[in-house]
Amino acid sequence: MKWSEVKRLNPFNYSDRYRNHQKLVVCRYYIVYFLNTKKHIEDIEPKIRQLMVTSNFEPDVVFIVDEIKFPAHKRILKISCEQFYIEHVERNENSLKIILDNVNPRGFQQFLRFCHFGDVNLNPLNMMQTYDVAQTYNNSTLIAFCTEFICNNVDESNVLEILDWILSHQQQNYQLMRFCRGFIIENVMKVLEIEEQFAKITKRLLKMILSLEVLNCSEMFLFQKTLEWAEEECKRVKLNPTQDNKKIVLEDILYLIRLELTEKLEVLNDFPTSSRMNYFTKRRFDNLYIEDSIQETIEEVPATNEDVTCHGLSVIISNPKLERNSNEHFIMTIDNSREILMRKEFNVRASEYLAIKDFVFEEPIIFKKFIRHFVKVEFINSNRQRYLGKDDSMNNETGRILRLYD
Repeated sequence: MKWSEVKRLNPFNYSDRYRNHQKLVVCRYYIVYFLNTKKHIEDIEPKIRQLMVTSNFEPDVVFIVDEIKFPAHKRILKISCEQFYIEHVERNENSLKIILDNVNPRGFQQFLRFCHFGDVNLNPLNMMQTYDVAQTYNNSTLIAFCTEFICNNVDESNVLEILDWILSHQQQNYQLMRFCRGFIIENVMKVLEIEEQFAKITKRLLKMILSLEVLNCSEMFLFQKTLEWAEEECKRVKLNPTQDNKKIVLEDILYLIRLELTEKLEVLNDFPTSSRMNYFTKRRFDNLYIEDSIQETIEEVPATNEDVTCHGLSVIISNPKLERNSNEHFIMTIDNSREILMRKEFNVRASEYLAIKDFVFEEPIIFKKFIRHFVKVEFINSNRQRYLGKDDSMNNETGRILRLYD
């Protein structure tokens, strides 16, 4: 028998040659070798080994979840998940059957498997339920397994469901949130075009998506999809999907759309240029692409007929490969071909897959009227991979990583 081999046996009828084997754990209908490559197993395996020498292996408690019975071993649970043992087993010490409420049976089945065997059989149907049970009983190792599995199985068809599920948690998983937001940023058009999925999302999730400073789609596309969501939301709350009712359900959402809208939800002007700063702040970073070994970006700020004050900037801080100790290190220069208005070095840790960082200038910069200005970004570490944004109004071949704001 190999170290990782699993045997399907009846725990009430197996030969004595298995009974005294120091590396075997029996629960329900399995005898399994513990894999000592996982830290979870390394921590509890010596205790399990000693327990198995003195135990008769027979399940001594049954948990009932939604009328489904799950046999288990109290002593193993005490070693592998102390919090669960204290909450349910110790408080019902003399009970052979324990009923659990508010627990998903799919997730609980994998939780028990992990406690007894040290592994799980995750799939898209039980991964979130298993995570919930693991989080309820503070099993950090199982949480880590579930987190990795969920990240590896995110796609266009389930990312909205997963994000909505993450947002429902009081203690949100930062790694999952970061990964799913990055996935939506890159694939937002494919995700939102699945109508049956997008129409069912919560207002909370819609606001989170529209609040992102970076989305790889046009603002008009977001606006049209938001109106489609509003129509479905009207039906859910028993309202006729008229323009007035759509405005009601979108009351605290419309301000997130980066378009100039009339009272009738009509688009007046995509991005007005009456204010020079609107050219930067009104637009969302879109048309993203990844580029290697870029040395600099240069962007022209059109001239206007009045002076404009600039107080700061927003920068795309990206790390597509999630490299360790990766920084976004650059020098930004703002000039008007006559004088240099600002030259400053920035060095920011890029721990995020994709994020926006805001910086406020120590002294505001005045953009003088009737004069073109230029923003130049020189990358100190030009070899690293980074995200850039590009739009149709740009004449040069390089993208931008920043926006100025007034």
